[in-house]
Amino acid sequence: MDDVTGMLLPTDLDEALELRPALLKRLEGNTKAQQEQIELCRRSIVYWVNWYCWTYVIRKYGEGGRVLKRGEFDSHIPLVTWPVQDAALRELQRCVESGDDAIIDKSRDMGASWLLVLLGVHYWLFADKLQPAEIGYCGRVEDDVDKAGNPKCLFWKADYCISRLPEWMVPGGDPSRFERGTDCRSHLIIKNPVTGSVIRGEATTDHIFRGDRLLFIGFDEFAAHEHGTAGWQAASDSTACKIGNSTPIGPGTEYTAQRNKGLKTGSPNVITLGYWDHPDKGQGRKWVIDEDGSVTGISGRGYWNSPFFEAESQRRDQQDLGQNILIDHTTSGDLLFNSTIISQAMKQTTDPVRCEIAKKDGRWQFVEAPRGRWFTWCAAEPDTDTNYVIGADPSYGKGKANSAACVIDRMTGSVVAEFADPFADPSSFADELMLAAARSLADSAVPHSLAGKSMGRARRSTRTSSEAITGSSTTSVKLVDVPSAETACTAGIATSGPSASCLASSGEPSAAANAQHRHMPCWPRCWNTSTSITAVWDQATCAKNSLAHSKLTVTG
Repeated sequence: MDDVTGMLLPTDLDEALELRPALLKRLEGNTKAQQEQIELCRRSIVYWVNWYCWTYVIRKYGEGGRVLKRGEFDSHIPLVTWPVQDAALRELQRCVESGDDAIIDKSRDMGASWLLVLLGVHYWLFADKLQPAEIGYCGRVEDDVDKAGNPKCLFWKADYCISRLPEWMVPGGDPSRFERGTDCRSHLIIKNPVTGSVIRGEATTDHIFRGDRLLFIGFDEFAAHEHGTAGWQAASDSTACKIGNSTPIGPGTEYTAQRNKGLKTGSPNVITLGYWDHPDKGQGRKWVIDEDGSVTGISGRGYWNSPFFEAESQRRDQQDLGQNILIDHTTSGDLLFNSTIISQAMKQTTDPVRCEIAKKDGRWQFVEAPRGRWFTWCAAEPDTDTNYVIGADPSYGKGKANSAACVIDRMTGSVVAEFADPFADPSSFADELMLAAARSLADSAVPHSLAGKSMGRARRSTRTSSEAITGSSTTSVKLVDVPSAETACTAGIATSGPSASCLASSGEPSAAANAQHRHMPCWPRCWNTSTSITAVWDQATCAKNSLAHSKLTVTG
């Protein structure tokens, strides 16, 4: 039964094939009854779809999720929605009416593109002439929106739907007016000559539907849109309701970003259409846990198992399974590291201790702090026989992105500490890292490499390591030369000022310094005048040459 009208609905395909012709026969020539049906359809999109809409099926599943062969099913069938589709149509309509964005998070073959098209055709067909509806659809390229003879196109689906309506329901009563090439059906446009409603289509660009004022804009297969971020943003100027529909193709898309935002904040509204709610694919389903990640790619993940899923898991790899079946926004993409390996590694992790670098017992060291910016997995006193590598990624320090650093044990490859602070600008970030390297980690080793990306306009001079440690006044110094191996091995990084022999008046390496250090492998690659944070120390070379040489460039 329809929740809105209280009228009965066909419950399955066989019932629809029996009841629909009988209804249409009773309505022939009965204008009053036809108008009553139009009013019922206007009030309820679910009533309209289940009594008057058809769908084109290219793949159908039988018992146990078996894919039926061609000839075992009809491709043109009355559309009888499933409960999950009824709920989706109602929620999409609510989003349109209230001006809320929506994301359809779906498995393959859940009819989501058809639902998106039917939503638009319903408004196009039944909107009042005093308030006509303008609807927009966009795809990755224009041919995905409107191309003759291509069933995957949104406009092909709209044409199919309109062509199979009874004549008395078609605007003007003449279905021929909506054939391609007519005044009401041109490329990327379908007009309603009675109400003035229009369905438009475009490819997703940076200026999508510029200047239009649309009831809603539907993004089909949104995850694959090359200009998805710019298109989603641009559409906000043309409509109050954007609807993104797709299966995931990895974590780095605007579709996934909007879906994750919706799950966290409630906007956009996330509508899930999973295989487990499909009447055939979900038969015999039961909830199981993938303990070792061998099925889903993530150990400990739960999923709905069914005969259909078991069959698909045998014929698909984990990426394919994640994208088209599981709606997994992680395993569906091309990851740098295999998700199974990541999930197994996660089981071996321990919780970090949050710390700040502070003076304790007369020296700078990691001190536990509940809201500390450092996350450490090593003992309070690092291993003195270990070398550490620090990688750094500075931000502008304005709260929008973290200045981040990672400390890795060079011998084992394990992460021993991390730093994150969105309010650490390049200058304070450099100081923090120099404190960590020169004091907290100094007794064990000096970072072999500490590098961060260019900061562009944020270029500024910052303190040397010695100034960061002692708190002396700021000077612009680019080179620190430590005259003895003992000093370097004890302090880690220079704790004295730059020697005069190593600095020309311009602040660049002097000719004498170049001559003195050109034999050292670290010398030519150390000098860095670009906007970055860099510290390099080659302990083996320093010891061999009986000269501890540490060169530091710190510019913001």
